[in-house]
Amino acid sequence: MEPESFRLLGESADVRVGVRQQGEELGIEVLVRLSSPELEFRPGAVRSILDRLDALCENGYRLTAQDGWWVVCEKAVTVEGMDAEESFALRLFADLLGGP
Repeated sequence: MEPESFRLLGESADVRVGVRQQGEELGIEVLVRLSSPELEFRPGAVRSILDRLDALCENGYRLTAQDGWWVVCEKAVTVEGMDAEESFALRLFADLLGGP
């Protein structure tokens, strides 16, 4: 088995976007927390996250649930499609990552 590497593209308390590579296999990985455990539960904020998760699904991501309200979103990509997919994921979560 070839070693795995991860390149972080953006991160905040509630989302992390990166590129995972193992051998020739490339993928985009997005980790999203539905709700912070120490904060008041806000249905509107959760709806916003669910809308983004729907967009990821529509774009071919596989979603799995993790402990602590986290959702892992993964998509295999080609080298040629990497730039477009990075841009898509970063744009989708720009406000949570402190972007424009």
